[in-house]
Amino acid sequence: MSPEEHLGNLIQKYKKPGKWASGIFADVKNLSATDKGQLAEDFIVWIARHYHMEADSSGSRLGEFDVMVNERKLEVKMASEDVNGHFQFNGVRYDTRYEILCVLGISPNEIYFNLYPKNVLTDLPLVRMAKSTNSSFKLTRPKNSLYPITEFKNMFVKLEKPKE
Repeated sequence: MSPEEHLGNLIQKYKKPGKWASGIFADVKNLSATDKGQLAEDFIVWIARHYHMEADSSGSRLGEFDVMVNERKLEVKMASEDVNGHFQFNGVRYDTRYEILCVLGISPNEIYFNLYPKNVLTDLPLVRMAKSTNSSFKLTRPKNSLYPITEFKNMFVKLEKPKE
């Protein structure tokens, strides 16, 4: 038996079928971080348009924001559900010019989200991603702090700017 075959056998021995094994969104776990980010942005544009809202992508992975919805600048972060029913949204920043942090939580068979105005980020349990930096944070949220994606328009409308 080759070393590769032996390692393959050991992997099968320790492999446990998790909650993602038969999930309809299981493939999201295999995407690169860049592809997950683009997927999240494309999905938020789609869901906003689905609910007859104006939406466009910023067109740049390095821009000040990711998506524009009804003239509001959104930073979009996506995370898949962990074994404890939480989502860890990485790379949250204070120093870019967006108005709303949109977090998209993907469970094996469900889609969740929440919208946080940038001015409330300091009230959230953000943790620095690296001890040597103070510009990139991780936001961990339990599933019960997010909403089903079907509530996107209702929640977004609550954050709309008042008409002048």
